[in-house]
Amino acid sequence: LKLFCSEAAPKRPETAMGLTASTPGCSCYADDKKKGSNLTKAEQTIVAQVQRLGNDLDMGMSNMAKLHRTLPFSEVPLADLVEAILKAKPGLANPEKGTYAASIKADEMPEIFRQVSKKLSGDAELKLEGKADRQIEKLCKMLDVNGDGVVSVQELASMLPMICGGEAVDNERYLFKMIDQNGDKQLSKAEFAQYLTPVLSWLCVLAHLPKDDALPIVVSEVVFSKMDANQDGFISPEEWLSWSSQFNLLKEVRDILANRIREGKLERMPSTPKMGLSDAP
Repeated sequence: LKLFCSEAAPKRPETAMGLTASTPGCSCYADDKKKGSNLTKAEQTIVAQVQRLGNDLDMGMSNMAKLHRTLPFSEVPLADLVEAILKAKPGLANPEKGTYAASIKADEMPEIFRQVSKKLSGDAELKLEGKADRQIEKLCKMLDVNGDGVVSVQELASMLPMICGGEAVDNERYLFKMIDQNGDKQLSKAEFAQYLTPVLSWLCVLAHLPKDDALPIVVSEVVFSKMDANQDGFISPEEWLSWSSQFNLLKEVRDILANRIREGKLERMPSTPKMGLSDAP
């Protein structure tokens, strides 16, 4: 799902529902700006917040693209990356159901990624030192989106597609499989909302927005309805691939966040550290 659209990162797939690095600013910002002097002071403040929202998200996604280029597995397809993690951490998947239901302790992730890097490089003696190792530490800090000390499948599903390589359609198919927790080959509203929760938490940090417990429900209702072409209450693999090939999750989220700012339901906070991205190379 396109949450990422980087021109800067070579061979960067448009994947993770489009989590790709630099989606242009939404038209909603331009519409606000055109009103110019016709706005009251309060309205100008809201417009400024909406414009900063776009700038913050652009900067965060650009830094994510820079981080992606420095990782030793940046060209590895999502399926291969996840399978390597599974081999390094048995028990994450349920082979009988073909689902992913376990979680990993956050402090185990750096060593898991070091093992994965050795496996994928074919060099059992590979030693990640200096910058490469620091970038893995940075990635692992980001993976634990809610800071509870464990990395859930949903957190992996939200972040890994942004730092892998491979073909977009193949990554989307595999991402669907990761999100489909009960293995019934369709996504329920609950499964989709659980996938979106860490994505939205991460984007809110980038945009200096407070935690909004209602946001996953609001966004999932809007996007789910658009993806569910036959309106049967579930997203099929075909619907997933069709929507993600045409639309961009980041733009959908930006529009929703902008509207919530306009409605007075969200207000930008002072700048805070951006989950390890602020000092991306």
